[in-house]
Amino acid sequence: MFAFNFQDHLPAVWWTVTVLLMLVGVAGTLLPLLPGTTLILAGAVVHKIAFPEGLHTITWWTVGAQVVLMLLSHGVDFVSGAVGANTLERRAMARSAE
Repeated sequence: MFAFNFQDHLPAVWWTVTVLLMLVGVAGTLLPLLPGTTLILAGAVVHKIAFPEGLHTITWWTVGAQVVLMLLSHGVDFVSGAVGANTLERRAMARSAE
């Protein structure tokens, strides 16, 4: 009788989850509805937790660098939105004064 052992297939499941998170994250860097950098970071954290050591692992320093880059990306996104809104408001006020 065929016995399915989930433990034998667990690395493939973790790789699938990691790759899907990373691919959706890369798509999210172009699509405004998906949190791209957050999903890429989630993929990196899942990868580090699922594969803590071995040939294809990343270090916690790499994860920390990705956290810094994610925070920088969110900060730039916030500031650029605020600057853009302020610029549009000034233009609208100038046009209404004419």
